[in-house]
Amino acid sequence: MALEVLISSRQLVIREVSGDKVYQVPDIQVSAIRFKDAAILGQASASDILGRDRYAGRIVTTFDVREITEAVALALMEDMTLTVK
Repeated sequence: MALEVLISSRQLVIREVSGDKVYQVPDIQVSAIRFKDAAILGQASASDILGRDRYAGRIVTTFDVREITEAVALALMEDMTLTVK
């Protein structure tokens, strides 16, 4: 099995009482691929975890990059258990 991991970041503007604040948000995409037949066993991304921009603000201010990365890994494992036969 191979894991394809794409990591970048994007800016997220969150409106706060004191004014708009810009946060760097991880943009992680992971795919698990079986060598034998190149079948995709599972996929997950940080946007699946964070949700839409206005909801992502609460998550980004509460959790750090390591915790978001761990959540993406767990989401990948969950997706793999649901799709593998």
